[in-house]
Amino acid sequence: MTQWESFYYVFLKLLIDWPASLLGWDLLFLIPLPWRGPVLAPALIAVLICVAAVLAVARMERGQRLGITLLRLATALGGALLALYVFMTDAIHALLAGPVDWDTLRPTPFKWPLFLVALVLMAVPTLIAVWPTSKPGACQAANARLEAEV
Repeated sequence: MTQWESFYYVFLKLLIDWPASLLGWDLLFLIPLPWRGPVLAPALIAVLICVAAVLAVARMERGQRLGITLLRLATALGGALLALYVFMTDAIHALLAGPVDWDTLRPTPFKWPLFLVALVLMAVPTLIAVWPTSKPGACQAANARLEAEV
């Protein structure tokens, strides 16, 4: 969910009073399987993306390289894959059980603990990579360490 989708939900709320709450369920995507979850879950990911983008721009405007490393990238990707699993878990289990009538498949309770683990796995390495450093010397030292890792 990006800002466009965030405003989509705002306008749906204003125009037709839906969703009833941020914990209300939504069908998020249909490809490759139905993704279902409370509106709040993709909204939290959207907030993370927006915050990371602003911090990345701030860091680069200071002349600081982004602190992207293979470990941080792999950790964030693992979190994203875990979040996808949480959104598609009902569809995956139904598909593995045999032929599925997608119209009658209803979601089980959302797996908030697993989603929060996924969100942390995405947020921590991302925010570390984009957080601007306060000291110019610290930035140069961090950039030198990053170059040495590559």
